[in-house]
Amino acid sequence: HEYEFDSIKFKDVEYQYTNAEGEKTFSLGPLNLEINKGETIFVIGGNGSGKSTFVNLLSGLYQPTEGGLYLNDTIVSANDYPLYSDQIAAIFTNNHLFSENYTDLKIDAKNEYLMELVNMMELSEKVKFNEEKGTIETKLSKGQQKRLALIYAILEEKSLIILDEWAAEQDPYFRNYFYEIIVPYLKSEGR
Repeated sequence: HEYEFDSIKFKDVEYQYTNAEGEKTFSLGPLNLEINKGETIFVIGGNGSGKSTFVNLLSGLYQPTEGGLYLNDTIVSANDYPLYSDQIAAIFTNNHLFSENYTDLKIDAKNEYLMELVNMMELSEKVKFNEEKGTIETKLSKGQQKRLALIYAILEEKSLIILDEWAAEQDPYFRNYFYEIIVPYLKSEGR
């Protein structure tokens, strides 16, 4: 079944990495955190502090080795992780844009909402549509590819969007634009 996102809770969540011999090499936690619908959260910390591990736990790519992840006050069981992670749109640091349209999204210049997003991301002069394949050509700079990935994430209409170091590859102008225009827009859309 599909969930409606209201909150995610980490209750005493820990994640432990082990080496080939089963010895602990790094652990994160325990984490106790609640994220509610409509909140914007920034996760900061130095290299090796566990930010990526946290994002992988939040997105459902990792399951806690201890504690529990709760969606709307219901624990996410091991069997429910695919359903849980399907409720989230995520753009990771090392993202990849596919050249095929594997979704039922209408990717063409006639899609008014898509064109609004293309304009918001300041890509109207950069994107080229392949009407036959229902795709956008991906010959873009790394920063522009992340903007396009964010467009796709918005089109998926997920309540929770995870952006892992998304602004890092944007030029200073667009990085500022992201924080002042795009983040408030996403929040106003209930994401």
